[in-house]
Amino acid sequence: MPHALRLWMRRTQRSLAGALVGEIAGILRAIEDHPALQSADGRKLECSWPTDTFPVLPKFIVYEANVQNIGAFDRELAREIAYFYTCAGTLSERLRSMSLPVHLTANERDCYVQRALSDAKCALEFGSELLQHLRPFVSVARPKSISRA
Repeated sequence: MPHALRLWMRRTQRSLAGALVGEIAGILRAIEDHPALQSADGRKLECSWPTDTFPVLPKFIVYEANVQNIGAFDRELAREIAYFYTCAGTLSERLRSMSLPVHLTANERDCYVQRALSDAKCALEFGSELLQHLRPFVSVARPKSISRA
């Protein structure tokens, strides 16, 4: 591979990784702070949120604008990035649908809430792991500078 192409690839990877790290950290924070995903014992959910003002996760602006560039990373990392955003998107849709005035039985609602909690746990774990994989691209000299990872 010519030197100019390698340099362009590294710059693309570094700038994209930096932007994704910021967005992923923001998504993880939104999941952690989401009122519907707060629980006292880590398993049960207190279903006392106002359904008309139920917040959803932020839009994935960086990812959506740069999805065509994730091929700058190796296949495995590109697949991890796509998987994280798919998980976060599923969680966001699940949270959005929880705010709709649907008449569910208590058992159905508990099942739905447990699925949302499971999705949130998966997104948090996978997002933290993804940040660790993106860390070397952002700062070669000081990869520990990404404190969340």
